[in-house]
Amino acid sequence: MTDCRRGKPGRAASVSVEGEVEPPAGTEYLPDDHAIRYVAYLSPDDADPPERDSAYRTMPFERWAKTECANLGQQRVAEAVESRLDEDQSAGYAVGQHPDDGLAVKVRISTMRNRDGTVVSEPTVEYDDLRDVTPESVTATIQYAGQECTETFPVVVSELEGQYL
Repeated sequence: MTDCRRGKPGRAASVSVEGEVEPPAGTEYLPDDHAIRYVAYLSPDDADPPERDSAYRTMPFERWAKTECANLGQQRVAEAVESRLDEDQSAGYAVGQHPDDGLAVKVRISTMRNRDGTVVSEPTVEYDDLRDVTPESVTATIQYAGQECTETFPVVVSELEGQYL
């Protein structure tokens, strides 16, 4: 898939969201290290004894929390955009790298072609109309284990075109 139009900022008013994080089982806050311990590998449940024990890793709380904020922000952006589009219009949403600001919430529409070049799917909303209803940024605040983190992310709109090989 290639970018037809590189990500440009949304043009609607910024939005915000707050939420309590519900991480997967085995995730815990380590106050002495101000870090998050998470399951990197989960032992299979049906093996007795397990062939391998579950493996855990840690990461700084700020790094983990920034990702959680981005995911919560993506959900809020999707809600905002979908509420402003007609019922038969839609877009895709993701969190990804942004060259200037680290992480960004991405809103995408795409056109797909088959091997012969015939269009098999195309956007249900025009690019400029999508930019008009997409927030410029999202501020997300998460709470977990008595800790709080607030991050603001740019929201960018892209139009992609791809072809099946």
